[in-house]
Formats: sequence, structure tokens, C-alpha cells
Amino acid sequence: MLVFNSASTPTFKHILDVTGIPRAEIANHLLTLAHPKVGVLLKNPNNDKLEDNHLFKISPKYRPQLKRVQIPVMRLHTKTTSDADSREAKAIQLQRRHQIDAAVVRIMKTRKTLRHNLLVAEVAQQLNARFQPSPNDIKKRIEALIEQEYLERDKNERATYNYLA
Repeated sequence: MLVFNSASTPTFKHILDVTGIPRAEIANHLLTLAHPKVGVLLKNPNNDKLEDNHLFKISPKYRPQLKRVQIPVMRLHTKTTSDADSREAKAIQLQRRHQIDAAVVRIMKTRKTLRHNLLVAEVAQQLNARFQPSPNDIKKRIEALIEQEYLERDKNERATYNYLA
């Protein structure tokens, strides 16, 4: 907002140059302030795209009802944000897999032998403070630990696992 002290109708490029804020982040904030429901800024042309030559102006009709105004920030769904979100989701998924593996190995190390249902319930209980793992995810991680030879299925009863030390 301090940009408007030096220029009454700055362009998007001018705002970028003066503030030094990254383009994606400032775009979210400017479009939020220019949204018709908020009405703090006027944008010319009035659309949801931002180009360097688009003009912004403080709305003379804006009159806040309260002394302190909270303006929610809208998120633009651009390719960069969706890429960042997908990378973050993959990182979280990988971290959760490691946590499930660690919980299974911890439990099996103390119990040595345990039935599938009891193991799934105990893993879910241990990880409940961090996240709610699905039984299907736990089962997949148990299978992966069997392939890595941390666990084995009992020869007599298929639903029972043995810890391999």
C-alpha cells in the first residue's frame, strides 16, 4: 500500500519493482485487494489476469465499517503453486511411510510375534498423535518390510508376523 504514496495509479510492473516481492506472492495479494467483494483497489482492466501494464488505483468509494479490517488472501491456482503443492504432498507421503515403518519395527522388535489386526491397531494408535494412517497404508508398509526382510509371515498362520532380528 505504501507504493500508492508515490504514485496514484502504478502499473503492476512498477509495484513489482518498488516492493521486490516475488511475482506469484504479490499477485495473490493485489488480486485480493482488487476483488469486487473487498474493493480496496480498482484494477484496469478489471479481470483476474495480471500483466505488467495493468493499472491499480485506490478506490475512493472504499469505506471500512471497522477500524481494523481483515482481508483474507485468496490463492491463485497457478501451475507453480500446484507443482509446489504436489512436491510437498510427495514429501509428506514419504515422511509418513518412514514413520509407519519405524512404528511397525518398534512394535515387532518388542513383541517378536504379532497378529496382523493387532499390529495394525497398535501402529494406528502410536501414530495417531502425528497423523491418522489408513489400515491399507499400514498393510502396504508391512508388505514392504517383509520384502526388506525385517518381518516374515508365520509358516503355520498366514495372518501372523514374526520379527527377524
